Amino acid sequence: MDQQKQRGIASAVEALNRHIRSKEISDFRIDRLEGETLTLVGSFDLSYYHDLALVITGVSSVNLSCCFWVDLSEPQPFSAAFPSEDTAVLSFTDCGARRRGEIAFKGDISLQIEHVSYFKR
Repeated sequence: MDQQKQRGIASAVEALNRHIRSKEISDFRIDRLEGETLTLVGSFDLSYYHDLALVITGVSSVNLSCCFWVDLSEPQPFSAAFPSEDTAVLSFTDCGARRRGEIAFKGDISLQIEHVSYFKR
């Protein structure tokens, strides 16, 4: 994974952290896993809506609960590491299960900010 791609992933994770802290988005869940593409959604209350989707491509391994919450008092609730030339790892502390969650991937991360209500009016 070249340095430009690593910087892009790190930048996306920084943007994610800034957004969730500013909007108090701590609850996350797996929305779908299709092939090697994982979509996580997050909000203040996932019972009614989500305010962001995090799409990760090239997923090679997942170690996380279906639903989890992160501690917004941490400076970096999510972090990215690059343990090998072709792999990135997105990690966080799942405060509900009190364990580390990790997603290893060879693709990219995109943050989609959009309010999606689960109820029709």
